[in-house]
This record gives sequence, structure tokens and C-alpha cells, in this order.
Amino acid sequence: MNAIEILIDIPGAQEPKAITAESDAVVIEVLKKVAPGPVEEFYLIIEGDDKALGNEERLHQRGVRHRHRLHCRHGLHVEFIDSASSDAVHFHVEWHQTLQQALTEAYSRLKEAPKPDDELVCEKNKKVSLMPYLNKTFHELRKEHICPDHKYLIRRGSGGA
Repeated sequence: MNAIEILIDIPGAQEPKAITAESDAVVIEVLKKVAPGPVEEFYLIIEGDDKALGNEERLHQRGVRHRHRLHCRHGLHVEFIDSASSDAVHFHVEWHQTLQQALTEAYSRLKEAPKPDDELVCEKNKKVSLMPYLNKTFHELRKEHICPDHKYLIRRGSGGA
């Protein structure tokens, strides 16, 4: 592949930082160059897009080209999928927020009301309920390696009638 220059807005910086990377570079390698703290506490997002780049994705896989502008953000990017409609919402949360706070935000963005028998599971491991973890912060969830890709599935219940 070829080298490209990327402009990255970094928290606390006045101007974007210009870095050079291979177009097939893995996102985590770019984060290591620019994150103003522990790499695992930051993520990158393409300007004008609402979905974070996955740490193992390659830049060219998401269409990042020469002089593209990215934003380095502290916290994490979560995704919640409604099993009934297959609608997905993506948004930013802070490490100190709880899974319950994020789930409440997800329902709001999905314009749905929670049902008593709804269940939250990790999108990759649908066998394990996350309901016992709702009061844990994302920092605690990270330490316990619970749903590390931050993609959640809301299994919609019938309403508990």
C-alpha cells in the first residue's frame, strides 16, 4: 500500500495533528501515535461519520484516504441493536457511565420504550445475559472483559403481559 497523510483532531489540541501512515495501517497503530493517554481509552471517528473505526480495522477498509480528517475521542463508542426492528444506534459514552445509562440512551435514540422482559446481550455472544452487569461502569466492564467490542443486542420481549 502507500503512505497517506491524515489530519487528526486530538482532545485539548488547538490544531489537528498531521501524521503519516500506510493506507493499510491498523487503527490501533494510528491511535498509538496520537492518543494523549492510554490507547485503550480512546477511539477514532471519521469526520462526518457517526460510527467509530474498530481498532483492528485497516484505514483503507473504511475509506480513509490522503488528507482525510479524523477525530480522536476519549471514552468509547457503543452500538445497540434492536432485535425487533434491526435498527442500530451508535453513540459516545464515558468510561464512568454505567451500562444502564447507555441502555437508557439507546432506548431513547431508538424511540422505543423498554419492556419488562427485554434482555441485553453482547452482540457476539448472545448466550450470556448482560442484565446482571447493568450497574457496572464501562471501566469495570473493560477490566472484566465483558463485551469488549461494545456492540450490544437488545432482545425485545413481548411486554410481560
